[in-house]
Amino acid sequence: MQPQIRPAVMIMATIVGIPHFAPDPDTCAQNCVVEGANLSTARISASGYSVTFERAGPAGGGPGHVASESRIFLLANETNYQMFNLLNQELAFDVSLHYLECEVNAALRFVQMDPDGGLSKWPKGAGAKYGAGYCDSKCPHRPFLNGQANLVSDAGACCNEMNVWAANTISTVLTAHPCSVSGFHECVGSECQSGVCDPDGCDFNPYRLGDPRFYGRDSTIPNDDFTVVTQFITNDSTSTGTLTEIRRSYLQNGQVIQNSKVQLPDVDPYDSITESFCAAKASAFGEPTTFQDMGGLAALSKAMAGGMVLTMSFNDGPVQDMLWLDGNYPPQANATKPGVVRGPCQPFAAPIGLPVTATGTFSNIRFGDIGSTLPRPTPTRPPSSGQTNYGQCGGEGWPGPFECEPPFTCVAISPPWFSQCLP
Repeated sequence: MQPQIRPAVMIMATIVGIPHFAPDPDTCAQNCVVEGANLSTARISASGYSVTFERAGPAGGGPGHVASESRIFLLANETNYQMFNLLNQELAFDVSLHYLECEVNAALRFVQMDPDGGLSKWPKGAGAKYGAGYCDSKCPHRPFLNGQANLVSDAGACCNEMNVWAANTISTVLTAHPCSVSGFHECVGSECQSGVCDPDGCDFNPYRLGDPRFYGRDSTIPNDDFTVVTQFITNDSTSTGTLTEIRRSYLQNGQVIQNSKVQLPDVDPYDSITESFCAAKASAFGEPTTFQDMGGLAALSKAMAGGMVLTMSFNDGPVQDMLWLDGNYPPQANATKPGVVRGPCQPFAAPIGLPVTATGTFSNIRFGDIGSTLPRPTPTRPPSSGQTNYGQCGGEGWPGPFECEPPFTCVAISPPWFSQCLP
């Protein structure tokens, strides 16, 4: 059976807001109007099997800089998101990043949202068609929550998250974010801060892990167009097994490039996300055991089995928002402490106020069985002028020519071991 390879259909994006005059959720529900976003206004364009996010204007977090975020989701139809089970699957997509310098992030993630955006639970909600029901491991505050206007400043929406790709032209990271809860979960107060999810996750950032020359300018993976390949390995190599490893590779100019290896003192040279890698990294960096406490890969595995939603976003955050990706984080931490340096960027690293058009394009999204999205080597045969009468022309392990000079024909004498040119 051939593996299922499905191209992406780029649809849907929603920007919603709450009038400040709405005193309570019910009044706001009567006064507010939810409508689809204008993609051109959001600087998102789709063509064929690709979608491009664009940021144009002042960069660098200085005067005139306005933080922004654009987010889109993949729909199966007018009422439901497309659901993905990534277990024992391989996901690949093409990436093209231009002028995405410090403090900008183009991301592709999977989150455990409800297929209908929560409409069946909360009929007053907007549903998947309008990008509703968003949640992730950081339990973000959402303008609408559980089908109502969210007027509580410390209420958020939590769920399992698999951050497959977060990057600019400086740094990149692959991160698994498990939660102790399953599905969409509303949090309030301290519960939103590492109470039910791991917001930091178990991350694989080559720069942070001691290999600053793997990704970025003049590196192993330069900033030209390339393909990102991610494999989700299970303990029994089935789609019903338990996730045990998340493996990364790249394809550029027809060449498969394996992931960077950890280059830290007293840490094994891991090149993928596993439970042992996550534990070793946390120990080396002095991090809390939140990943393990929230269930680790096993918890994320359950979320994948139930289906997750594909979302792509483009973030141009405030000064320190992207340092977790490309700079020193936490910003006040000692840069000599292991794990603090995640890239070379510093606050206000980009030229302040310089009008620069930055774009990030995702295209040709496909998935299937392990190994199905990578190119298969084409068997090559040595050059031949052709064999003459009685010359060998084939057979198991035969390194010579496979053709016969006319009028002779290659005949299998003792298949599959020996073939010979005969009249």
